[in-house]
Amino acid sequence: MLIPFIISVSAAIVGAHIAADELAYTYSKGAKGIGDYLPKWWAKPLITCPTCMASVWGFTACFVFGIQVWEWPLAVFGIAFVNTLFNKWAQ
Repeated sequence: MLIPFIISVSAAIVGAHIAADELAYTYSKGAKGIGDYLPKWWAKPLITCPTCMASVWGFTACFVFGIQVWEWPLAVFGIAFVNTLFNKWAQ
């Protein structure tokens, strides 16, 4: 039950990261990425670093989908690991 959850949340997170970067490149004049629009301390865990995004979005997904409390650390660390693999593959 936990492995499909980890893979699907990781795919959504990496997809959001890539889409936000592409939108920033496409619709900005001279900006290098979405991080130019948000403060660095805010942008890194929300959209610019897929590995860091696991801490925020993984925890939120665990809460929304009703994952047991004792499974949260496993899910978040698993999401961070799979995000790293997906990000290397997607870029």
